[in-house]
Amino acid sequence: MNSHPLFRRGGLKIAAATLLLTAGLSACTKDLDRSPFYDLNTESVYGDPANYIRVLAKCYAGFNLSGQTTTGNPDVFAGQGKDEGETSYLRAYWYLQELTTDEAAVAWNSGPLQELNRTSWTS
Repeated sequence: MNSHPLFRRGGLKIAAATLLLTAGLSACTKDLDRSPFYDLNTESVYGDPANYIRVLAKCYAGFNLSGQTTTGNPDVFAGQGKDEGETSYLRAYWYLQELTTDEAAVAWNSGPLQELNRTSWTS
C-alpha cells in the first residue's frame, strides 16, 4: 500500500491541504455576485448618450490637463498650488515620446519643439 505515489513523502497531506484550500475559496451564498454599493456604474454612465462625450473628454484631456475639476482635486499631481488646467506635464510627456520619432512633424517655429523634432537638443 505504501508503494502508491500519493502516499510517498507526505503526498496525501499535500492533497488534503490542497483540497481544503480549494474548498475555502468558494462561497456558499451569493456573496460574490453583488452589485457595487455606489451609484456610478456602466449602466448609469452610459445610459445617457451625452455621457459618452464626457467620458471621451476625460480621456483626451489627460494629454494636456492634470484634472478636470476644481483646484485641489487633480487626477495627476502636478505640484503644490498648481491649477488642474494650468499644468502641461502630460503634454510634455507626449512631446518627448512622439516628437522625437517620425510620427509627428512640427511645422510651427517653436524653439524647443523644433529641437525635439530634429533630435538636436542638448543637455
